[in-house]
Amino acid sequence: MPPPPPGAHFRPAYQRGAAPVVGLVPLARRAAVAIAAIVLVIVATLLSMVATWDERNLFIDVRDGVSVSSDRLATVDDFTVVTAWMSVATLAVSGITFIVWFHRAYKNLALWGRTDFRTPWAVLAWFVPILNLWRPFQITIELAAAGRGPRRDRRPPRIVNWWWALWIISLLVTQAVATYEPKTLDGWILLDVFSLVSDALIVIGGLACISVIRYITRLQAERIHLERLERPDQA
Repeated sequence: MPPPPPGAHFRPAYQRGAAPVVGLVPLARRAAVAIAAIVLVIVATLLSMVATWDERNLFIDVRDGVSVSSDRLATVDDFTVVTAWMSVATLAVSGITFIVWFHRAYKNLALWGRTDFRTPWAVLAWFVPILNLWRPFQITIELAAAGRGPRRDRRPPRIVNWWWALWIISLLVTQAVATYEPKTLDGWILLDVFSLVSDALIVIGGLACISVIRYITRLQAERIHLERLERPDQA
């Protein structure tokens, strides 16, 4: 059997005798908002890392008997509190905008054909304990593999694997930081080190997430564009 022509795996449903796909929504705007929110998370996290580093140096000076002024104590404390709230706020906004994009992407995929899960799972999967460790990843694989032939090659791009691995590791480290109870200055210094590691994972994971968003958004944009070219009356 000869190989299919280029772009054949993007052929819309109406070319197989079915009705044209309606209700598709391009992801570009939602992707731009989600990426902008992630950039804010990265900026806030970098500032948090600076604050944590300052706090670590303060604890080291106190441990080593170096004189520390009250002004320095207040400055470090205020900076730490402000950056912590910035991180929480940007993470919340980023989570909402990402899930809005994620849900729309999966809804588009469902309009093209049968999906492994019902569309609401693109939202619910992030909030169900235990299940949220792998179900969002399964959906992302589906999104990233869509359009790779009639049966879809389920091997996702490496960036998807890296993103999810960083996400899981970040969750574990963050949980360790949240549950650790230091009882000495050395303990507080160690906690700051773990916090720096956690923040670094958030930054790297954020960059990986941006790449995933761009990849899936581009994949669906190409598919929608081809359908419009082949059926201009639906453009």
